[in-house]
Amino acid sequence: MSRGFTVVELLITLIVMAILLTLGVVNLRSTLANGRDTERQSDIEVIARGLEQYYKNGNPFTASSSSTRFDGYPGLIDFNYLTGTDYCESGGPILPALFNNPCDAPQNALVRALPGVSIASITPPDISSSTRGIYAKGQDGAITQSEINQKLQNGYYIYSPLRWNGASKTDCDGYNLDVGGNIDDYPCTSYTLQYKQEATGQIIEIKSKHQQ
Repeated sequence: MSRGFTVVELLITLIVMAILLTLGVVNLRSTLANGRDTERQSDIEVIARGLEQYYKNGNPFTASSSSTRFDGYPGLIDFNYLTGTDYCESGGPILPALFNNPCDAPQNALVRALPGVSIASITPPDISSSTRGIYAKGQDGAITQSEINQKLQNGYYIYSPLRWNGASKTDCDGYNLDVGGNIDDYPCTSYTLQYKQEATGQIIEIKSKHQQ
């Protein structure tokens, strides 16, 4: 005559099943996080290659005149225009002599300015493609270090343009307009790209090829 399971045996079985299920869920989450981190690393590498081409070719949306074409990496002001932050106001472009891109689909302007970069490349995992996925340091809610850390925590990419001031590296706007409307050129000679690795919490940083 066979006997049924005792209460103790049933409890042990349930505990073992719960442990195995927990381990499976943890392993699945880790696998998914590693997959998203791989995507982030791929995105950053694509953006970096596009930035190197920008350094080489210049901004495709600046006016054709050589006097208004800026070399180097895109500065904060350039980035604002290419991502639509400062480009469009009521009445149209702020500086039409410098930036000839139409005011629609501003994210597309950044993609067209960086060869090889797509909307997917500047859209981190779990971030909507209709939302900005990359911020320049000093731009629109990514100004203080605390705000930058929060952007990284939320999964966004951070671009930090830099220039050499003769003694050290400092944040780079790209160019300024003085009171008389003249353009002061401040080429950005290097940059860093950052994202937060989901699996480890580590901040991953890629530096530009040029490091003056």
